[in-house]
Amino acid sequence: MEIREFVPFGYSDLTEDEVSFITVYQRWQNNGPMRKVAEQSLITLLQNDRLYDGLQPLFELFHTFPEQDEDTRRRDSAVLSSVEESLLDEIGSAGHGRKPSVENIRSVLESANVRVRPVSEIPRSGYDRLVEQID
Repeated sequence: MEIREFVPFGYSDLTEDEVSFITVYQRWQNNGPMRKVAEQSLITLLQNDRLYDGLQPLFELFHTFPEQDEDTRRRDSAVLSSVEESLLDEIGSAGHGRKPSVENIRSVLESANVRVRPVSEIPRSGYDRLVEQID
């Protein structure tokens, strides 16, 4: 078995762009049934951000991912959930996306000089999981 089967990603494994991307997803996800309100809030908050032009396609993509279970996802956790890892992989992987809005998002991110790596290219340090276990 490979180490990747045991060690989840944490924020310390990600680039600043990848953390920003996951943070947008988490803010959107944490609003549950109030997602339209979260979307408007994120659009206002990020109006001068490089991700701004890709927000609508991002929201469409977010809707295609399963709900995260509140019990398994701590809001203050630096360790990514399996859904968040899948989201990174969907955006970062080369080739044609499996979801309709992925190619559009990739194009917007590329033009904004934002890079999201495929999961296979991100080293897993285990640092964030270790820190959480110690705390």
